[in-house]
Amino acid sequence: MPDRVPTIKTTPLRVAGPEDGTTLQDLLAARLEVSRGRAKAMLDCRNVLVNGRPVWMAKHVLRKGDVVTLPGAAAVAATPPSALKVQVLLEDPAFLVVSKPPGILSDGRTGVEGLLRDRRAEPDLRAAHRLDRDTSGCLLLARTPEAFDRFVELFREHLVFKRYHALVSGIPLRRETEIRSPVDGLPALTKIRVVDSAKSTAHVLAVIVTGRTHQIRKHLAAIRHPVLGDRSYGRDRASERRAPHVPRQMLHAFEIAFPHPLTAAKVRVTCPLPRDFAATMRSLGLT
Repeated sequence: MPDRVPTIKTTPLRVAGPEDGTTLQDLLAARLEVSRGRAKAMLDCRNVLVNGRPVWMAKHVLRKGDVVTLPGAAAVAATPPSALKVQVLLEDPAFLVVSKPPGILSDGRTGVEGLLRDRRAEPDLRAAHRLDRDTSGCLLLARTPEAFDRFVELFREHLVFKRYHALVSGIPLRRETEIRSPVDGLPALTKIRVVDSAKSTAHVLAVIVTGRTHQIRKHLAAIRHPVLGDRSYGRDRASERRAPHVPRQMLHAFEIAFPHPLTAAKVRVTCPLPRDFAATMRSLGLT
């Protein structure tokens, strides 16, 4: 079963009289009983709304009557990493493939990498690639230094296949298309296929041939079909009207395939859609 992650439901917080003049960071910390650092992490996800508009400035001053809304990914950010559940999809002596929840980094001490290192007492465990904080799905981690070095080579040689589900604003004209716009000055290729469309939104499958930072999000924004809920590349009024209550950026790493780092045997792993993604699809009439 997939991890139980937040659904499309949101939590509204109305600013009371005594809280007039409080900063957004301090209000979140006080109301949710989390540290100011955790509150800042929630804002960094760019999913917190004030009176229906995204606000991520920690020092934003609130006034009596303001309504602060926390979509699903922000709720995940408020949860201490130690409390998050990370499902192992495939375990091998050389690597793990896990289902990364949204709202947590892939690597680092406070990311999935550090969380599993501590839980499993595996000091050599390292994320072989990264998913954005708000992206869910298949994450590959090497369990030995030798496996990690081999995965670096496989990614460099473009021998790792990755496919994503995405919900986007608007409906692409072509059922299948290739996007070749450079990303950060480097060649990049993303292949897109439309699965379904409704209400001026679409469900697409994306395959990245290259692995540039934020490649899918940048490429879809470049063709004017940004990922719904993307607060960095998809912040436009049309997107907000089409899906005003998406809990996070609707991007899910559904499939990863690669040669085994030691035997070269083909490995393929898929990760079911998380509940918040499936709920958003249903709310938009998409399949």
